[in-house]
Amino acid sequence: MNQAGLLNQPQQGGEALPRRAVIITLDELPLFAEDREIARAVVGASAEKISHWLESLPLLERDGLPKKHPVYGRYVPAVRQFYDRRYGLPAVMPQQGGRENEKPWPTRKRGGGSSAP
Repeated sequence: MNQAGLLNQPQQGGEALPRRAVIITLDELPLFAEDREIARAVVGASAEKISHWLESLPLLERDGLPKKHPVYGRYVPAVRQFYDRRYGLPAVMPQQGGRENEKPWPTRKRGGGSSAP
């Protein structure tokens, strides 16, 4: 991988063509993962960003990032929950595509008075 976060893949003639690094997400990680894997899913493939995230771990843990298990690594669903909570996403996201309530809105009859401005 070069400095721009690109992978160099050889072409038929032997020349390397730049190609974007494979993007990974928290959903693609195992239940427990190592910090470097989590960092890549959180901040991307940039070595500088990964290094900064790893250096920030003590502060993030003070703010509620789950601690790393000594054998298994860090619990990935709790990492996602930490970031969702930190940036204001609700614990349960509303479902999309369905109808919440199929009953029509109730109608009220207005009183006999006029509400002219």
